[in-house]
Amino acid sequence: MDESADRSRQSTLARWSLGLGICSIFVPFLLSLLAIILGHMGSRRARKQGQKPRRAGLVIGYSTLAMWVGSLFIPVYGMVTPKSLAIKSLAHGRQIYLVLRNYAEDHNGQLPESLDDLIDRNFRAESLALLQSHPHVDGDTFNYVARENLNDLPPKTPILVSQPVWKGTKKIVIYADGSSEMLEIDEP
Repeated sequence: MDESADRSRQSTLARWSLGLGICSIFVPFLLSLLAIILGHMGSRRARKQGQKPRRAGLVIGYSTLAMWVGSLFIPVYGMVTPKSLAIKSLAHGRQIYLVLRNYAEDHNGQLPESLDDLIDRNFRAESLALLQSHPHVDGDTFNYVARENLNDLPPKTPILVSQPVWKGTKKIVIYADGSSEMLEIDEP
């Protein structure tokens, strides 16, 4: 009689686990945890009795818990991606600045007329071509705004200004002294 009562308890736990697992699709966190706990208790009892455990409730409970936890990170990923693209664009702007600075050092401080001049004169053309090869990503294409002698420019004179980055509200500015920052766009 004791063995049939244990079987009944194991079967009841498995049924509750399955039912809570199915309900956890609609109320994910709490019911998923209950389905998992009851499923493990029922499986342990089944193994003690030498029976095959019923794990459907466990599978559904773990699945809905994983989906719930994953859904929490999707909005966070959406916030991280624009910021990482802005950081990548900032790194590209700094690399372009270094190419411009090297050019200026070789030409008595004079900056080229355009970024295309660097490619036309074959001055580190591979580097610049690689940097400008991703125009589909916000901020990866920079406007070249200073064409004077680099040695004569005040340190905070903008040399490169990016397309809008960080959700279209900021631009990256690279200055004559090599410093950089992200500034709010004043345009509507």
